Amino acid sequence: MIKTAFFASGRGSNLMNLYNFLSKNFDNVKFAAFYTDNINCQALTFAREKKINSYIITKNYPKENFEIVNENLTKSL
Repeated sequence: MIKTAFFASGRGSNLMNLYNFLSKNFDNVKFAAFYTDNINCQALTFAREKKINSYIITKNYPKENFEIVNENLTKSL
């Protein structure tokens, strides 16, 4: 099983395209986590609909929470 994490800051169309391609062509890929700094990112809704663990990280994100995000990423992969 190949576990992947994705990061997006724009619309997130690359995540949606990659998800659609990989899920149709490969059985051994799991989308484990999605991170964005854009609360309005279309891919955030997409990721949540696909039950991909999703996280929003902004420039005002408390520093101590980065340790939690890093731990979640490590566990996901």
